[in-house]
Amino acid sequence: MQKLLPLVCFLFAVVFAFLDFPNGALTVIVLVAMTMVLIVIVRRTIPDDRFIINVFLGALLARLFLGGIIYYFDLFKFFGPDALTYDELGYLISEYWKGNPISNTDIVERSLRVSGPGWGMNYLAGSLNFLFGKGILLGQSFCGFFGAAITIPVYVCANAIYNNRRVAKISALLVAFFPSFIVWTAQYLKDGLIIFFIVLAIAMVIQLQRKFSFLYVLIISLSLISILSLRFYIVFMVSAAIIGCFVVGMRGSQTSIFGRLAALALIGLLVTYLGAVRTATVDVENFATVDRLQISRRGAGVGTGSGFIDSSSASADTPLGIVAALPVGFAYLIFAPFPWQAANFRQATTIPETLLWWSLIPFAVWGIWFTLRNRLRESIPAIVFTLLLTLVYSVYQGNVGTAYRQRTQIQVFLLMFAAVGVTIYLEGREDKRALRGIRR
Repeated sequence: MQKLLPLVCFLFAVVFAFLDFPNGALTVIVLVAMTMVLIVIVRRTIPDDRFIINVFLGALLARLFLGGIIYYFDLFKFFGPDALTYDELGYLISEYWKGNPISNTDIVERSLRVSGPGWGMNYLAGSLNFLFGKGILLGQSFCGFFGAAITIPVYVCANAIYNNRRVAKISALLVAFFPSFIVWTAQYLKDGLIIFFIVLAIAMVIQLQRKFSFLYVLIISLSLISILSLRFYIVFMVSAAIIGCFVVGMRGSQTSIFGRLAALALIGLLVTYLGAVRTATVDVENFATVDRLQISRRGAGVGTGSGFIDSSSASADTPLGIVAALPVGFAYLIFAPFPWQAANFRQATTIPETLLWWSLIPFAVWGIWFTLRNRLRESIPAIVFTLLLTLVYSVYQGNVGTAYRQRTQIQVFLLMFAAVGVTIYLEGREDKRALRGIRR
């Protein structure tokens, strides 16, 4: 295995380089450079570095393989048409930065405002085009790299919470090869970046609970700003999880308490200094209103082929309306798409993964129960974030496809809890087998 994986990576790189020469070759060079940097970081920070590096490489190959298929057969409109928008907008932004004349100056200037939904993706697309030239293959491969890199903070997070290598390994493997994670992080979309920075922030918060480090503070602050630039409202859930973690961890010596408070204050100062608080305030005033919620629910759910709310149930502008929307929204967020509702080929392709996900839900529930009873303090950031975002999406979503896509932001921790349940089950079987061996 240790010799086979590098060989597969090499052969894949050769094929990928000629997929669209010279853009393919440039993409391979960039990915190799990024991978080398990541491997150095992993080897210096994670004891079980060989396993997680192999998982990352396998996850990267899976995402590049799907990305290559989407690119070669021009399946962007089928999988994720937003990728075409980012590619075109990135080119226009790059030309604007270079001072070249463009016909859509107003659109470019609006997209470069540091506020509104997803402005960070506009800057990323523009930067990639500015540095490497126009090419959607590089953009989707760049996002695929971070989608594969999610496995590393997931491993760190799971191992820090449970102090169990098996849980950490299963968590990393599930995130690396779960179908929806491959689909949504293999494309030129912001999903993989969002999930990466969410888990990275949570993992660093857990590490910060154990030992103060300015590096951890810096990584958390930059992660929060990155999340804000990609999907601003998620930063509030992550912030609540961070604060909850420090509040619960207020026990201990005066030195440790002071260190946690100092870390929290530093994070706040850094985020404020870099303009995140001002940007978040503007975004909340402009986009996080009840009217916007209503528009989003109706736009996503009413009159669409995959909507699950109608005009009579779309109202969520009162506390009673929000409570009424929760059960249906939660059911679709966690369990959809339902196989019996598949009306076309695209929806039918999700049936195998849906059945796989349903089979893991009992293990996830088991893992959550174990965590609440035995690892509550350590897991507070993951639990608070998962709970808050689940509640928000249960009210906010009205479309099966969007719920299925954005569930991955919650599912990343649910899969970690499922890994706990699977580990408990496996260890129980091993104990029974050992007991039978002793009796013989």
